[in-house]
Amino acid sequence: MASSVNLLVQKDVHPAIQWAFLLASEDFYLTKDHFFNNGQKYPNYKDKTFPLSPIANRFYTSGQPELFNYLPIWLAALLENMWFIILAVFLVMLPFIYKVTGLRSFISQKFLWEHFWLLRFLEDELKGANTKGSIATIVSRLEILDSEVSSTWVEDKDMRHYYNLSRCIGSTLSEAKKKLTQQSE
Repeated sequence: MASSVNLLVQKDVHPAIQWAFLLASEDFYLTKDHFFNNGQKYPNYKDKTFPLSPIANRFYTSGQPELFNYLPIWLAALLENMWFIILAVFLVMLPFIYKVTGLRSFISQKFLWEHFWLLRFLEDELKGANTKGSIATIVSRLEILDSEVSSTWVEDKDMRHYYNLSRCIGSTLSEAKKKLTQQSE
């Protein structure tokens, strides 16, 4: 039987193990009835002859970190000790994250502008088409273009360009069909 016990660790003991010892000793004290209860919380730092580890110092000054309530002890201890490095890596990676998220916008814009150019090319061909077969070919290519555009995703900020392209394809298609019926007559 002892009135107090010192928990000592070596300098190279992993922080997760130190947290585990401190939390286990606190849990043991809180779950048991004690004969010599003097109202002090255990563990506590009484014997000042041994220096406190940084983990024990943090435990005694601010208690258990909130991460320990939500994560396994090994992951919470890792995040507690590595938060600065993780934050630095995140801040370094932030421009790359913006580039990756901007890639969707780039693909959407590229799709729209390529199809605007294809529509312009088809309009120029339609102006120069004089035979029924060439006009029918242009009509079929315009219908394929219309179905491709209507079934493709574009980013929200490009919706006005999408609807503008769709409207232009529709008017060019109706103009081509009108020209085709005029050629037939």
